[in-house]
Amino acid sequence: MAELMRKLDEHIAGLPGVNARVRAEAQMRGAIMRSIIAPHSKSGELLGSIFVEAANDKDYIVGSSDPNAVSKNYGTSRTRGIHFIEGAM
Repeated sequence: MAELMRKLDEHIAGLPGVNARVRAEAQMRGAIMRSIIAPHSKSGELLGSIFVEAANDKDYIVGSSDPNAVSKNYGTSRTRGIHFIEGAM
């Protein structure tokens, strides 16, 4: 029976070129979010709140600093959501 190296995912994440690819993927997901939001943006508040940043030396976060991002994504009882989070996945 074959055994996998412990923490294989961490090993792979440390290989040359992998971090650059992970960063590029995160930046692409951020761009997709912005492209979904742009046609719905009146104030630019949500559009300007999208960020991509390093979480640590191997991972990246794509997120929004807008405190109302969840209701803008899913909608409320009076408004439809724009589903920019799911669209970027």
